Amino acid sequence: MKLGMIEFFGSKDINTDIVSYDYADLSRKYEDKCGIEGKYFEPGEDIEMKIFFHDLINNNAYNTFNFIFLVFFINLLQKPLR
Repeated sequence: MKLGMIEFFGSKDINTDIVSYDYADLSRKYEDKCGIEGKYFEPGEDIEMKIFFHDLINNNAYNTFNFIFLVFFINLLQKPLR
């Protein structure tokens, strides 16, 4: 299983300007990088919202439409009736 890529251990190819990053599980194997303890690990801020927006963007249009409709409906319920 491959974990996410780490920006901290990236290397740039000067010919193509492409940056390649190491996978987290490979960095954890070597002590000169992150090591088993994860000495360079920084917890992400608001990871639940990042996951939510990732799922929202990468899911199909049907789920996106349902989300927009749900937000619109909740806003209607919160407004006082005249």
